[in-house]
Amino acid sequence: MSSSSWTDEQIEVVIITTVVITFVSIAAYYIIFKQHQRPQQRPRNNATNNANIVHQRQAAAAAGGGTGGDHRPRNAGNGNNDANVRTRMHTNNNPINHGGNVNNNNNNDYNDDDDEGVLSILAANTRQPPHFSLPTSSSTASSIMSISKLQHDGVIPFRYTLASSYETKKSKKLLLKSQAADAAATSEPSVGSKSQPSAQQLANRKDRAKLFTKLFTSSASSEGLVPPPSRGSNVIISIPSHDVVLACSKLRRVLFLLGTYYNIFVLLSIDRSAGAHGDDEDDDITMNDYKKDKKYLDTLISQLRGNSSDDDFLPEEIVPSHRILTTTSVSSRVAFARQLPKAAMVLDYEEECMTQLTRFGFRVILYPLTTTSSSESSSSSLGKEMFG
Repeated sequence: MSSSSWTDEQIEVVIITTVVITFVSIAAYYIIFKQHQRPQQRPRNNATNNANIVHQRQAAAAAGGGTGGDHRPRNAGNGNNDANVRTRMHTNNNPINHGGNVNNNNNNDYNDDDDEGVLSILAANTRQPPHFSLPTSSSTASSIMSISKLQHDGVIPFRYTLASSYETKKSKKLLLKSQAADAAATSEPSVGSKSQPSAQQLANRKDRAKLFTKLFTSSASSEGLVPPPSRGSNVIISIPSHDVVLACSKLRRVLFLLGTYYNIFVLLSIDRSAGAHGDDEDDDITMNDYKKDKKYLDTLISQLRGNSSDDDFLPEEIVPSHRILTTTSVSSRVAFARQLPKAAMVLDYEEECMTQLTRFGFRVILYPLTTTSSSESSSSSLGKEMFG
């Protein structure tokens, strides 16, 4: 059939079919073939983008030589230049760099695996626990980018806590104070020995030796006569709440001596009726219940620490508040001991707790509860057992 005999409808169908086939072919070409030809590029992280911007600015400055090419006004100070770099980073839709130093790109935290910039954000986090003490070594301190690097299974090592050097720092303060008083009285500079321990440190060592003798030669130990754990070990101490209410100075002395030698965790055993929920465990916990429980815990912690003006005050540096918890049963204390990594010793007062924990290899030492009521005795069970 010749083209002259085609009708208008047939010609229109042929044209539309040709146009549709052409568009489909072009779309398939770009979708299928161009995808294989496109080079695969790794996403760049925040540090890489910052480095490229800095390198581009340095190359432009070197090419212009400061005489031509770029006639825009330049800032004289390095701080302003850094501000311009940060401004350009924001306009390029890059994540904000809170570190402040865009030239520090050689840190190991910034690597190719940090596509989303998570490691850089964590490295810029400067929050620290209240009991954390930054290492004095300059090389160690400069290499620390995050507090998480110092943790061992979520626990700050004892050597990085304020409690590890509390006695030494307090003795130095007392020594400087006494030297200043002597110098003011005699009008002559007083020279003291810095290497010798103070009288308070010697008294603490004697009391700690007496405490260890009581603890580790006691017949209540689950393993008989055992050596004490090494300095800095994790130690759990269980105390009944009615002993805390007594505000016993001997109990605070025990916690001070153990807290300046070990990483201690204090468990305050309370009655179910003492909390906001009473004996009914099926009640829904509301915000009002939480506030009541929090207030009750704060009261116990305040009674445990004592008066801040007294000599036997238990400071936050030795026993941080977040390491003081309340429990209502033996099973809860057992669960805490099993979840705490590498607990070297558990000091408890119930036989059932020792029976359950020794099955899992824990070293448990028991101390007896006093039978006298709070009105008859002002000494706690642990304080009376250790210091009489």
